[in-house]
Amino acid sequence: LKKSMSVEDVRARAERTLQACIKHGTTRMRTQVEVDPGIGMRGFEGVASLIDNYKWAIDIEICVFPQEGLTNYPGTEELLLEGLKRGAKVIGGAPRYDSDEAGQIKRIFELAREFDVDIDIHLDVGPTADAMNIYLVRGGRVVVGHMAKLSLLPPGEVAALARRLADTGVAVTVLPTTDLFLMGRERDHSVVRGVADANLLCEHGVNCSLSSNNILNPATPYGDCSLIRAANLYANVLQVDRPARLRDCFDMLTQRSARLLNLRDYGLALGHPADIVIIDAQTPEQAIAEI
Repeated sequence: LKKSMSVEDVRARAERTLQACIKHGTTRMRTQVEVDPGIGMRGFEGVASLIDNYKWAIDIEICVFPQEGLTNYPGTEELLLEGLKRGAKVIGGAPRYDSDEAGQIKRIFELAREFDVDIDIHLDVGPTADAMNIYLVRGGRVVVGHMAKLSLLPPGEVAALARRLADTGVAVTVLPTTDLFLMGRERDHSVVRGVADANLLCEHGVNCSLSSNNILNPATPYGDCSLIRAANLYANVLQVDRPARLRDCFDMLTQRSARLLNLRDYGLALGHPADIVIIDAQTPEQAIAEI
């Protein structure tokens, strides 16, 4: 399917998504753009062509992403390099789709150091908590997305791993819509929810965000680009009910997300961009609870 995609097709679909994100109050975006010999740089070019047109409303940061693998897909590394040379500020990874998972992680870290960019890598989605790749990740300017396998661990083990992540400075993005849709498909009863407990991770010092990485596609055939709606879904799935924990969910859409993106000009402060999103709620927790 990707081989048939044109720059114009990618741009049109990306623009519709971008407009919906702006409508729902997103002002900063990190978007993962797949690069591989199947699509070449057409996806990158389609998304990059929108950045200047929408600067009035949103800042877009491109993460070049080897969705189909890296070590097992000749030609992918060259396209990652081209994307980084053309201004991508982040490099991603998806080790579960690579024949050499550890090798992909190692190479992603090498390229990140070479180009002085952040890492945003998808890890640990699967039916068991065995062979978790998070133990191969080193600290630094690193975000790991999904971490759905954490939902399969008892709280004590999650807490121990959380302290390790906090000590090494690795942040976590929980993606409730996708993980809820994809996890547990090997079962026909007592289906796992598959969504990591971001509140618990935060309580042990990990910086977390709540976000979405698929909108109206085969991996998540739902969504309207509302991050508040995604946080409400997360709160339902994790049974978050205390006001303080709901407020933490709001922080994971705002202040914590800004920290995760290493933004230095976020928030109400002298000299920062005057980006204001008005929400019809009296408190952050009400915004999450009453979408």
